[in-house]
Amino acid sequence: PGKDGLLHISQIRKLAGGKRVENVEDVLGVGQKVQVEIAEIDSRGKLSLVPVIEGEEGADASEDKKDDSDK
Repeated sequence: PGKDGLLHISQIRKLAGGKRVENVEDVLGVGQKVQVEIAEIDSRGKLSLVPVIEGEEGADASEDKKDDSDK
């Protein structure tokens, strides 16, 4: 909270189902809130962000549980 970051257009493509994004406004509205994770913090303190896609996180978590159950 209280920190701005960049969600690069190549990452916005993930929100568009992998389709090419010509105009960001076709995918996101001005002021629209988007759930993101920090991918990188550069030497100047700038944040690079990646979108959190519903369903992907759950799939990753279920795979981790399968791996743990095999041990």
